[in-house]
Amino acid sequence: MVKGLALVLVLVVLYFAAIYMASEWGGEVVTLERPNAEGGADRVRVWVVDLDSTRLIEHGTEGDGWLAQLASRPKLNVHRLGQRQTFLGVMRPDLHAQYHRLRREKYGWADQFLETLTFSDVDSCKGMPVELR
Repeated sequence: MVKGLALVLVLVVLYFAAIYMASEWGGEVVTLERPNAEGGADRVRVWVVDLDSTRLIEHGTEGDGWLAQLASRPKLNVHRLGQRQTFLGVMRPDLHAQYHRLRREKYGWADQFLETLTFSDVDSCKGMPVELR
């Protein structure tokens, strides 16, 4: 019984470690400062793709608090390549499939690995792409 529980614990730890490693080591990761309910900002690490002269991220789903605030508080700071840049964030559900295509092109194996581990592909993903203008 104890060995079985220990094995389950090890497998759970390995599962989350694999997700973390693929996310962090799979390609470029930027730090997003997103607004929180207290009026401050939370820092989260996200993947970013470039589309023409704009950038796209996907973090959260429609209805998430920080996304709901974008209409009134669209200013987002992104730390990329050692520089802090300020953007206006705009939800772009129309770019969902394109975001995933660009992400697959840029992050390749890591993107495929994470989709497999999380049982989520472009068709089942509920994520909201955000354009950084």
